[in-house]
This record gives sequence, structure tokens and C-alpha cells, in this order.
Amino acid sequence: MKNIKFELTENTINWEDRILYQIKACTSFTTNSGIEINAGELGGWIEKEENLSQEGKAWVWKDSKVYGTSKVYGDAEVYGNAIVWGNAKVCGTAQICDDTKIGGNADIWGAAKVCGNSKISGNAEVWDDATIWGNAKVCGNAKVWGNSKISGNAKICGNAEIWGNAKISDYAEILEDATIRDNAEVAGDAKIFGNAAIKGNAKVAGKAIIFGDSEVWDYSEIYGCSKVFGDAKIGGDAFISSPDDTLTITPLGRYRVSLTVFKTKENSIKISYNWNIYTLEKFQSVMNDWTEEEIEVAKAVIEAAKLQLNFSSNEK
Repeated sequence: MKNIKFELTENTINWEDRILYQIKACTSFTTNSGIEINAGELGGWIEKEENLSQEGKAWVWKDSKVYGTSKVYGDAEVYGNAIVWGNAKVCGTAQICDDTKIGGNADIWGAAKVCGNSKISGNAEVWDDATIWGNAKVCGNAKVWGNSKISGNAKICGNAEIWGNAKISDYAEILEDATIRDNAEVAGDAKIFGNAAIKGNAKVAGKAIIFGDSEVWDYSEIYGCSKVFGDAKIGGDAFISSPDDTLTITPLGRYRVSLTVFKTKENSIKISYNWNIYTLEKFQSVMNDWTEEEIEVAKAVIEAAKLQLNFSSNEK
């Protein structure tokens, strides 16, 4: 006969109009977290045998509940007051703990860890070494992977993607098709949506709103009630704390792309054009092969930006 890891006991509870059965280990083994399970030891509650794999080191601990067509397999562990339901799948060496709720068609795998009062639902996917905790929510078709960390009351929804070493915390919301990657951090009440991308070592916080096709990278910092939108491209040492700290015009110049003027941490002004960052002085050489009309328009935009950013006409 095939060796079985656990069996359903006659201990039952009524949960959400479903009958859940407490499991009991039929053999001794050590979970992936290093805790030994002894034969005869009682575990958590599942609706049917298919909810927990008989193979691997996967285990559902006391007080945890797994039901519906959801499945825990591989070396994954579910413990605390965690609940896994719907068609959710938890596998690899993933750990679901505390008061976490995993539902819908969510997939959790790799060495991902989801804990606290987090909720993962919809078609959301969390994998690699990603960590979700606090009251964070990941829903829709959102994807979180790498070493990224989602905490606080952060919300990741839509088709948003979080990866690398990115950190999302507090009440930040990442929605629609936005991407947060690399070492970027988003905190406070910031909202990132549309096709916006925050990458590199950029930081966004406060009540900042970034949307459209905007991109923020390098060591840029966006704070306060700032708004970055449209086709804006902000990099280098940008420091934006107000909607008046940046101006974007598109299309412009020989390459017919956006030109963004922004304030820096040194309280100077720089220009982002065609994925490069320039001082006002160095940008003059970029226009060497432009037509007179293109140069005239660009200079007019820069002068307007100086007025908006409160810079004198001879600022370099």
C-alpha cells in the first residue's frame, strides 16, 4: 500500500457552511521549517483529502483551514489562523501564517511568505522570496516576486507587477499596469497606476500620484502632493515635492519624445530627454542638429519651466 502522510479524523467543524475535518499525521516527518511532526499528531482543518498533498513536506497546522478546491503541496506550510480557499494553490516552500487569507485563483509558490492579516485573492501570484505581511492586499492579476516586500495597508491590484527588491508599505496603492521594480520604494499614501514604472533606487511617498506612461528611476525622490503623469521621465537626483517641481512637454525636438524639466535635491534644474539627464548648460549641445523651429520651441518650454520651478533665467 502507498504510504500516506495524513488522514482525516472524525473531528469536524462547520466553517462557512462547509464541514472541515481535522487531519492527523500517519507518519513522522520534519517540515521544511525544521519542525518535527510525530505520527498521530493532530494538524489543521481541511475539507477533503485533495486540499493537502500526501507527498512532500507540506502541512496544515492547528487552527489553519484549507477548503474548496484549493491545494497545499510541495513543502509549503499553512499555520496560525490562516485560511486558504477557492481555487488557490500554495506550493514550493511557501509559508502562509497568522491571519492571512488566500483565495480565488491565487498562486503562492517558491519561498514566498505571506503573514499578518494579508489577503491574496483573484488571480494574484506571489513567488520567489517575496514577503507579504501586515494588512496588505494583493488582488486581481497582480504579480509579486523576487525579494520584494509588501507591508502595512498596501494594496497591489489590477495587472500591477512588483519585483526585484522593491518595497511597498503604509497605505500605498499600486494599480492597473503599474510596475515597481529593482530597489524602488513606495510608501505613505502614494498611488501609482496606469502604465507608470518606478525603478532603480527611486522613492515615492507622501500623497504623491504617478500615472500615465510616466517613469521614475535612479535616485529620484517624489514626495508631498506631487503629480507626475503623461509621458514624464524623471531620473538622476530629482526631488519632487510639489506639482510645480516638474513640467513635461511631448512630443518635442528631433526625436519627437517627451522633454521633462525637474527640480533636483541640490535645488537646481535638470532636463530628461530621450532617456538621458542633462543640466541646462549641457542640454544646449543636444540641440546642435535640431531645426531652428525645434530649438525655439524647446527653449520656450525650458523658460516656462524655469518660471514654474522659480528659477532665474541664468540658472545652470
